[in-house]
Amino acid sequence: MLLAMGGCIMKKHTTEAEVVADIHAHESHRHVGMPAAGASAGAVIGAAIGSIAGPPGAIAGALVGGAIGAASGAAIDVDETIHDRHDAELDDDIGVTSGDLGSRPPPPPATRSTAPEKG
Repeated sequence: MLLAMGGCIMKKHTTEAEVVADIHAHESHRHVGMPAAGASAGAVIGAAIGSIAGPPGAIAGALVGGAIGAASGAAIDVDETIHDRHDAELDDDIGVTSGDLGSRPPPPPATRSTAPEKG
């Protein structure tokens, strides 16, 4: 089964490792929002804390904070992608995206009576 997520079509996965491998295969289709935001926030906070030690501390704090922020942003991005794809699979399974949510269930199959006919 194929799922349309984030502007590209992805296959339905059975394990988290398959999801991560598929994410890395489609890196060009993904947004860079969380890693970039994490790097920016980490650099600013690292520079602020490092400024206690003066200008060299601010520079070192910005570099270390930026690296840690980018790593945590990338981890959050992967986790959100896994969660979104899982939600899409659940939506498809219960009928939200396949078009049968809220429809009447099919009637039960006809059964034969085993009791003798009266007559």
